[in-house]
Amino acid sequence: VQLFSGHNTVTFLLIVNNAAQGILSSFFFKFADTILKKYSSTVATIFTGLLSALLFNHQLTINFFIGVSIVFISMHLFFSTKDPKKNVYSDSMHRTSSEALVVAEHDIPGPPRQTPFSLPR
Repeated sequence: VQLFSGHNTVTFLLIVNNAAQGILSSFFFKFADTILKKYSSTVATIFTGLLSALLFNHQLTINFFIGVSIVFISMHLFFSTKDPKKNVYSDSMHRTSSEALVVAEHDIPGPPRQTPFSLPR
């Protein structure tokens, strides 16, 4: 076919690589938070740089390796840090049932909010 004349296997691999990166990036853009979006684009850039070095004998500089190290260290710190909200024990776990009841009475919100179709009490 005339459309693919002059292209070789490496060209098609690069197209598949870019398509996979686009699909993965769109997944992160739809379902992940901002930090994960930045990490996904950064890892895609690192992956492209490594593929460029393997396929095209591109020389990777010390700046590339310093940048990759910084990214991996920051990813490790981000993903290994525990969320304090998940590790805090509730005070009610350490109270007796009567103390928990008193706390529960204080946690009851004010009067119920009226909706437009509810009758006043």
